[in-house]
Amino acid sequence: MTWYLVALPSLSVLAAALEVDSVHMGQWMLSRPVVVGPFFGAILGSAWTGALLGSLVEMLGLEARPLGCVVPANGTVAAAIGVLLCLGPDGVVPAAAFPAALACGVLFSRIEGGIRAWRAALALPVVDALEEGRPIPWRGLFVRSIGAHAAATALFIYAAAALLGPVLSWFWGALPRVLRAGADWAFEKTLWIALAVLIGSLWRRP
Repeated sequence: MTWYLVALPSLSVLAAALEVDSVHMGQWMLSRPVVVGPFFGAILGSAWTGALLGSLVEMLGLEARPLGCVVPANGTVAAAIGVLLCLGPDGVVPAAAFPAALACGVLFSRIEGGIRAWRAALALPVVDALEEGRPIPWRGLFVRSIGAHAAATALFIYAAAALLGPVLSWFWGALPRVLRAGADWAFEKTLWIALAVLIGSLWRRP
């Protein structure tokens, strides 16, 4: 119970604070999955597991570009959820936690798109203030904008980890042995796929 009342809420808020660094403020690269993964892994007792999951998320997302209205899968959210699932009390195996974490990253990108649309409407008070010659309420707008995004991120991470942990743990145990072996095999090959993406992104084209 301590996990759900203390540890998981605290880690969800921490992940949301790191995620704000991605595009909203700071941009010190603390939100990169390759940083978030081992950091959360070290907190939960296995930096290696966190580094593995974070590196895989990082490499698979290298070619994603936030162009125009396209919001790519959120790597920070995916890495955090993956580590929380693996190293939380339910101990979900990486072969099940990793694809679930990637799906959560994709799902949150859809939610993030809605949040961005809502935040765009916050520009209207700025326009009104400029037209009327009033001071612009920057502090309140900043708190509403960044605060709402961080709160949504923390709630999503908490809900995903709390709900998926028991479900995936039960589901993995209920799978036939041959399917578990197949999932383990697929996860092992994910590393090679991720390395191929990394090589492709670093390849110097003429």
